[in-house]
Amino acid sequence: MQLFNQINARLLGPDEFNVFAGIFKNMLFVGVVIFTFVTQWAMVAVGGRFMKTAPLSMTQNLTCIAIGAGELLWGLVVKKVPTKYFPQWQLDEVEDKSGGGQGGSDTLKKSGSLSASLKRQKTSSMQR
Repeated sequence: MQLFNQINARLLGPDEFNVFAGIFKNMLFVGVVIFTFVTQWAMVAVGGRFMKTAPLSMTQNLTCIAIGAGELLWGLVVKKVPTKYFPQWQLDEVEDKSGGGQGGSDTLKKSGSLSASLKRQKTSSMQR
């Protein structure tokens, strides 16, 4: 799952659905994915007593890859669900224009998001 999550995390925009687009333009990323794959395979296949693992059969390896690939589908589902249904999990502060300010001008009201509340907590704890 970790390898597929790395691939999913490449493109986080709401309209970026093809996570494989331009994957070979960043060879450092490709190198990290290959290194992660080889390291995880080696830890399971030859880790033995030290890593408390036993080698997996080909069927078991393919099953693990299939389950991990489900992360790609889950990433697509997450991108398709509008964030308005989960306001407490928005990572950015949302500015809300509302009328009724002085002189008829619009005033901006920032709604509380998870990241905003964490920033407030951090700032208040630093001032103590």
